[in-house]
Amino acid sequence: MKILIMDKDALACQLLQKRLTDKGLQVLCEADKNKALDVLKTEDYELIMLDPTPLQDPRPIIISIYKTLRGRYEPQFLILSKTIDEQAALSAGANDIIQKPVSPQALEEKLENMQRLMEYISALGHEDHFPSQKGVIGKDAFNELFLSAIDRAHRYAERSFIVFIDIHADDADFDKMAANIRYIRRQSDVIGRTCAKQFGILLQRPMYESEPMDAMTRFAEVLTRQMQETALSAPVEITLTLVELPFGRLHNNIEITNGK
Repeated sequence: MKILIMDKDALACQLLQKRLTDKGLQVLCEADKNKALDVLKTEDYELIMLDPTPLQDPRPIIISIYKTLRGRYEPQFLILSKTIDEQAALSAGANDIIQKPVSPQALEEKLENMQRLMEYISALGHEDHFPSQKGVIGKDAFNELFLSAIDRAHRYAERSFIVFIDIHADDADFDKMAANIRYIRRQSDVIGRTCAKQFGILLQRPMYESEPMDAMTRFAEVLTRQMQETALSAPVEITLTLVELPFGRLHNNIEITNGK
């Protein structure tokens, strides 16, 4: 992961840079905003960590970065701040915030989240092709919705959730489970084939705090029932993973099996 740190506090910037490079990451620290923008004209950084001080609102800096990039790619953003809270960071167009002074635990957690998000971006953007079939949209279409969810988070502070469903089974049993996978989603959800033996369900704009977890629990219950009612020839394990966008947070895993 390539990281650009924009922070006028040279000492804090250097300390953070050392922590990140010790993890094997490629990091550039730049105290001057204009110099950082010049760097972004020619170099790509997947993650930009910035302290907007003396500004209270990071959004003007983020907009300046987008203008500099001219649509070449879309980085992810972590705000560094003593005063800005999570919702304000999200409203400014960032993925998340790390409170200053930066603790090793907070840094580790946020980096894991960003790494998870980028791994999904990479995997969904991979050129292997799974077409739409029987109520399940294809990988390309699901990837567009996934990227749109991140973009809408950056633009409008909208949170989304994705439940990834990995089916660990031989090809025959996978096909049996996949044939009915569309029936587990709710009417408002979008389900897509995301890789060879994985599906994703996009939960858009949840109405209440527990809705994503409630939906995931229901999906697991329906899948458990389908496993019991399907003539499977070998052990099948299914893992459900709930991820929040644009944070990259892993909220929960549920594992179910047919017990063979």
